[in-house]
Amino acid sequence: MVSDCINILTSTGKILGISQKIANRIPRIRELLFTVSGRRLDPVPLREIHPSIFTLIVKWAQHHEYDPVSVDDFDEWDVSFFDKNRETILKIVIATSLMEFEMLFQISRLVLEQFDSEDEDVEYELQDQSS
Repeated sequence: MVSDCINILTSTGKILGISQKIANRIPRIRELLFTVSGRRLDPVPLREIHPSIFTLIVKWAQHHEYDPVSVDDFDEWDVSFFDKNRETILKIVIATSLMEFEMLFQISRLVLEQFDSEDEDVEYELQDQSS
């Protein structure tokens, strides 16, 4: 009998468990789950992903497990989820790109772009005031 829990090996060597259903939503995990011989990997190596970032990604996937999400469909939970510093958002963008988790990648990239445009607005205002 196959367990419903998938173990993921993260960058620090920490092993985190996620459900099979969530694992199947993340293409890179789904791809790495079985070796070429068809034998199940345990744990699945995601050595380039930090456990804190991986935990955030899983939290987002669990929240949106039953609903289709679009880049235009932000609710209060999503706003709260993305209420993080630029560095954390950038790490989510990189990790979701590496994991080929397209929907969260697109959304987090848009949030990052908003950070960057706000920074440009502040820089422009500062330059304008110094003139």
